[in-house]
Amino acid sequence: MPPSDSDEEDADAPVKGTRGLIETQNPNRVPGASKPNAPIQLTRRQKEEIEAEKQARRQEKLVKEGKTAEAKSDLERLADIRRKREEAAKERELERKKQEDATKKGKEGTIKKL
Repeated sequence: MPPSDSDEEDADAPVKGTRGLIETQNPNRVPGASKPNAPIQLTRRQKEEIEAEKQARRQEKLVKEGKTAEAKSDLERLADIRRKREEAAKERELERKKQEDATKKGKEGTIKKL
């Protein structure tokens, strides 16, 4: 593939400003410091924050899986509550049936009396 005209123009293009005229030797300039793949240096505080976030995620995962003592006690408590609610629902159902039977017997008794 032949090089395009724009590639040749870029290479031969005059440098704007004083860049082409003056060679700078800055001792503070670090060559390659602006590389996008360069590792980022984190401060101690940033490292601690990242570690705290990781620990929080780990703890949340363990709680969801029910592997911590707190999660186990919560699950046991929820199971007790569920069991009690089921028993209460059964009792309400029995009470409702007793009332229906009583009303049916009451109606039958009044019909027989007539």
